[in-house]
Amino acid sequence: MQHEVIIALGSNCNGQANIRRAAAMLGRVLSNCRCSPILQTEPLGIVSPPFLNAVIAGSTDFSFSTLERYTKKIEAACGRNAADNAAGRIAADVDILVYGGRLLRPADWQREYIQKLVKTL
Repeated sequence: MQHEVIIALGSNCNGQANIRRAAAMLGRVLSNCRCSPILQTEPLGIVSPPFLNAVIAGSTDFSFSTLERYTKKIEAACGRNAADNAAGRIAADVDILVYGGRLLRPADWQREYIQKLVKTL
């Protein structure tokens, strides 16, 4: 069974490369994959350099838990680790916003830049 998903990507450390790598890895497990342009935004809730953000949408036959584990593997593959997180360096943040029509992160969904990026899909 295919599940429609929308996933947010963010990075404030080697952002262009990490967003592209995360999108490519998601492209391996999503069909009908569509990626927004990359947008620079100011950080929310942390002191850090600006972020680069994108959203990606598509369909997957992964269960939610399998997809969530895969997003954590993507973050690790892009170099995300606890020490950098503590220092405000986020190599990759990969968050499932929508899975199978269910909104999972309502606060993130309401962010202006997320709405702007989703409209480009």
